[in-house]
Amino acid sequence: MAQVTLNELDPLRKAVLKTTYELKPCPFCGQDMARFVTCHEVEACGEFNRCNNEGSYAVICSFLYRGCGSSSGFYQTREEAARAWNQRAGGAHGSV
Repeated sequence: MAQVTLNELDPLRKAVLKTTYELKPCPFCGQDMARFVTCHEVEACGEFNRCNNEGSYAVICSFLYRGCGSSSGFYQTREEAARAWNQRAGGAHGSV
């Protein structure tokens, strides 16, 4: 599968994928396709139909843009999700 970098995407897609939090490339596939999702955007979640928590955020390596689909897991804030995503082996945290 060919690697696509964020610089190769049009400006609208860049705006959708990035927010005010800087996200590191995926630690598994190396793609720079990470973006925030909410619990309600992930219909595969087993609690989707019962969930009323609109404040749950995760960072995913967007499969829609040739990422691998890995996730940070869900957190109460975007900052927590970004911190979890940016954390690498050895406990080093990325900047948010």
